[in-house]
Amino acid sequence: MSRYQRKTQTAIITYAILSYGVLITNYFFNSGIDGPTLMVFFVIYNLLIAITSPRLYILWVGLHIASVCMLLWYEYNNPGGIPGVYANREERFIDIFSTYIISLGCISVVTGYLRISYIKQQKKTAEHARRIEVQSRKISMQNNNLKAIIQERDKLFSIISHDMLGPLSSIQSYLELVTENPELDEMEMKQELLNLTKNTSGMLRNILQWSKSQAQGVQLHKTRTNINDIISQILNVQRSIAATKGIDIVTNTEDELYTITDPEILKLVVRNLINNAVKFTPQGGIITVSIGQEDNGCLVSVQDTGIGMTEEQQQKLFTTEVKSTYGTSNEKGVGLGLSLSNEFVKLLGGKIMVQSKPNEGSVFSVYLPAA
Repeated sequence: MSRYQRKTQTAIITYAILSYGVLITNYFFNSGIDGPTLMVFFVIYNLLIAITSPRLYILWVGLHIASVCMLLWYEYNNPGGIPGVYANREERFIDIFSTYIISLGCISVVTGYLRISYIKQQKKTAEHARRIEVQSRKISMQNNNLKAIIQERDKLFSIISHDMLGPLSSIQSYLELVTENPELDEMEMKQELLNLTKNTSGMLRNILQWSKSQAQGVQLHKTRTNINDIISQILNVQRSIAATKGIDIVTNTEDELYTITDPEILKLVVRNLINNAVKFTPQGGIITVSIGQEDNGCLVSVQDTGIGMTEEQQQKLFTTEVKSTYGTSNEKGVGLGLSLSNEFVKLLGGKIMVQSKPNEGSVFSVYLPAA
């Protein structure tokens, strides 16, 4: 690139020297100050200013002034030294007028070129500034998102540490008590230990699934799936968990409902909904799991007789805000289960809906396209 620039600069300087040499010669053989040569000098000067680097401007100004002054000084001090070439006034006027028109055209072209170049440069500068502004906004948004993620991560670790410490301390206390007092009735303690372990395990499972989805994304493996089979597999485990709180789980299903979905992801979603219902339903409550067809799709509903939610709580239900949550028997969680389920259902091409009123229970429904 620098070699090209040097060649261009050399060519321009050569052109300028030759042009001024020709014009000086023309001045002597075309009536001097009475001819049109000085106008052509001005045109060449404008052309050089337009096409060369600003650092050469002083050179062209100096060359132009020196050349013209030298010619005028010579003609002034040597009257008759430059012969006239016009046979009559008409020839002189025609020559000067035609040169003026040509000069005007050349200057107009140069001025137009400069104006167009200036406008293009302005647009280019404005576009560059716009891109910088857009990039700056993107970087600012990324920084804000990163700060939010870091704050959420720190909050998550803090809550996990706090909520894990409680169950582990309780397990340790129960084990120490059994070790120091072998004669105690261990059945109730074993049941309590089992509940603590199950709750902690469920909380960790959701945290791990959430972390995996945030770090790696979710790889779906969709197949034609019988929803009834999925629900049956989940209820085999969830009924025993609900029974520890005296909660009964009943089903209301239709035979052979199929959907194209990822079975493991669907299990996680339904398991979270049932766990959530168990968590916020008091002892002696009822949870109803329903499966049916709706709008050419499948609808899985989990209805409970729990404590319900306000409108404000429902609006924050599926956010990724990390917070400690406590069930009706002080079961602990970090509030990620429903948010995780909502994300997964969207990936499956479905949606989650909720209906709830305080002290009247809640209904969570998952809609999935039919197979």
